[in-house]
Amino acid sequence: MGRTMSFFVYFSGSCQRGEIDWQYKTTVQLNSHKACINQQSNWPRGKVLGGCSSINYMQYVRGDPHDYDSWQLSQWSFQEMLPYFKKLERADLNTIPKNDKFRNHDQTKGMMDVTMLEDTNQANRLFIEACQLNGFHETKDYNAEESLNGCVSMSQVSTKGGKRWSTASGYLLGAVKRDNFHLLIHAHTCRVVFDDQKQTIGR
Repeated sequence: MGRTMSFFVYFSGSCQRGEIDWQYKTTVQLNSHKACINQQSNWPRGKVLGGCSSINYMQYVRGDPHDYDSWQLSQWSFQEMLPYFKKLERADLNTIPKNDKFRNHDQTKGMMDVTMLEDTNQANRLFIEACQLNGFHETKDYNAEESLNGCVSMSQVSTKGGKRWSTASGYLLGAVKRDNFHLLIHAHTCRVVFDDQKQTIGR
């Protein structure tokens, strides 16, 4: 794992398919990807501090609550996952509507900053209006909807002060000065072992 971290929002494309990307590809698709070589799609995965959150396009989307429920897996229903979604985030007070049921706006809690993209491009507004003409409804916060069906919105992104806010930014920057924290770079993790107290152990 390299140490490079990309803070700049528009460098996502440059970060992918290079030395900090595992450069995975999907399996051959039978009914799609007709214009792709071998009908395969690139599947960027970050080989860098922060993993994929350091090279992706920073879209912050939890997914449709109904999908979690449809899996019918123990402890994976949307209501069981919701406290963890709220625990990890710091929703921007200025751009994301306050909603105590679905979001955390307490800036003293959470590690991942989330904000709404500014609606400065006229094409964005025209796209949203076109969706509305075709039966979609505009939502001010798609991560606070009971369902994503029929929603359209500007994107929420994991940025802070105009810069990418990766998991390395959120979880590592505040920990690097701790005496009990040791960061290895250029190291490949094969597994993480937990003991009976759910603490990681070094072996």
